Amino acid sequence: MKLVLEGGGNRAAFSAGVLLALERAGVPCEAIVGSSTSAVTAAYFAAGQMELGVRVWTEVMPDGLVSWRRLVTPWGRPALDLDRMIDDVLQKGWSRLDVDRLLEGAPVLYVVATKVPSGEGVLARPKREDLFEWLRASSALPVGYNRVVRIDGDDYVDSGLAAPVPFDMPLETPFEEPTVVILTRRPREEKQRPSWWQRAFLRLIVPEAIRGPSLRQHDLYNRIVRQLKAEEAAGRLILVTPPDDMTLSRLTRDAASLRRGVDIGLREGEALVARLKGPPRGAS
Repeated sequence: MKLVLEGGGNRAAFSAGVLLALERAGVPCEAIVGSSTSAVTAAYFAAGQMELGVRVWTEVMPDGLVSWRRLVTPWGRPALDLDRMIDDVLQKGWSRLDVDRLLEGAPVLYVVATKVPSGEGVLARPKREDLFEWLRASSALPVGYNRVVRIDGDDYVDSGLAAPVPFDMPLETPFEEPTVVILTRRPREEKQRPSWWQRAFLRLIVPEAIRGPSLRQHDLYNRIVRQLKAEEAAGRLILVTPPDDMTLSRLTRDAASLRRGVDIGLREGEALVARLKGPPRGAS
């Protein structure tokens, strides 16, 4: 199985719950592709640490990692405190990622980022020496982090600008069907064009090299969702989508709401496990 995860800021707590169900059930998976905030979740899954990954979502994410008040204090930490997540949460203490286990490659972790200034989506299979930089790059949202991440001489930002749901990027890793795509936004909800004040804000704060892709990202996202629906209708992939009672937003910080998002994902993940296992032998 290949798993593909959409990001979506703190909506990605939902996909953490889905992955927890898959890990608990021991569902075999050969490859997982993480985009934006879901790259971190994918890393925990690849390391066999989803119980820990869920704790990060419910205990660390509410604790000031995102603060739009910091947008007006440029001398302080960025609004998206991505460096704290990567340098402290993932590499230190109780929440430390098990890099050795992750690099064993079962499943193989892939991470996507947007290359600057070309705007192309780049799929990477991280190595020990660049793992944390790829995770940083994949989540480096221009509005919140407002920095580029340099890897091997090239600059990268958040994957959502070029590949918000990287379901069709070719992998070097062989995998058994199916491909399972976990969305964090209900696919019937089209992403709207930024309002005039949002466009003005993006022009003000986003570096010029990636301003165009930032302003057009809604068109790319809606086109990809239409492709996903067509692929699902043709039986070429399985879509897991949030139900109507999932109310997480990109900026949700309330711990109880994040916990509920994880629990809803866990419920949907258990339904996915049952679907993947299929009917028992001999059933009509």
